[in-house]
Amino acid sequence: MIDNPFFSICIPSYNSKSFISETINSVLIQTFKNFELIIVDNASSDSTIDIVKQFQDDRLVLYKNATNIGIHGNHNLCMKYATGKYVHVLSSDDKFLYKDVLEKIYIQITSCQIEPEVIGVLGSSDEVNPLLSEAITKKPNIIGGIDAVRKIFLNQLPYVLIPSLVLFKKDLIYKDNVIVEQWQVTNDISYGDDTEFYLKLIKKSNYLFIDVPLIFYRVHSESVTEVATKSGRTTQLHCAMLNRWIREESIIKLSWIEKLWIMSTDYLRLTYEFPDDKVRRKLLKYEFTSIEKIFAILRKISSKFLPIRLKTIIKSNLKSSGV
Repeated sequence: MIDNPFFSICIPSYNSKSFISETINSVLIQTFKNFELIIVDNASSDSTIDIVKQFQDDRLVLYKNATNIGIHGNHNLCMKYATGKYVHVLSSDDKFLYKDVLEKIYIQITSCQIEPEVIGVLGSSDEVNPLLSEAITKKPNIIGGIDAVRKIFLNQLPYVLIPSLVLFKKDLIYKDNVIVEQWQVTNDISYGDDTEFYLKLIKKSNYLFIDVPLIFYRVHSESVTEVATKSGRTTQLHCAMLNRWIREESIIKLSWIEKLWIMSTDYLRLTYEFPDDKVRRKLLKYEFTSIEKIFAILRKISSKFLPIRLKTIIKSNLKSSGV
């Protein structure tokens, strides 16, 4: 156990024997040493625990749940056990791409005049060229919380709000030594719950985005999200999530043009993503309003036929409205 760690790397695990060894090793070889590694196993029935016990390192602490307390409960427990200044929930099937990832993040944090409270980094689903580890990130630019959420919704900042790609100050989730911000259960597969948790943290603080791929984000057929995606379930959950976040203004207040822009963007994206899927296309027919679909069609037409000068004028006007 390490005293006063700068980073708490938290790995929630459940039947993770296939990948957890890689994940742990990617953390323990980091050149930046001031971290703790917390693994909270959610009553695995495979050899996950045995694999974790093979690692002998004072910075690694293993907790074992007597019973399975669910995805949300286990993530919340990870955060409760963390003692570091910054918390990073690293999925048990992901890993750091390079041995200097924590060092790069630390340098970015300490280079800022104001300490960032939530930090997003890029992920890669490929184990990319090692030369990228030498890439120099741009000068740190901290964005105010509400402005950052708006930019994320409008695709002006990359969407990276999933556990392995976010770090946050532990103080953000506590008030008077009591946890006040946790993962909340909105659906049984936890789709979007992580993003909602991070959006709420960003809204009440500030945000730093690091534009270099630092995390290997593994895509595989066994993941809960991938199984749900193949069944078409995630499309329905995504639409419900948009309704809650955008139309109902549960995250930040948006203008009518911003709402139309965000909803039409997702309508176009989902339409292109599943061009031959009749079930999902039928779902899209009912999940988006007529105005949102008309606006999407107008955007699609304008992108093809409007003169470049007119496009520039429209884009400028939208930008002045926050879009």
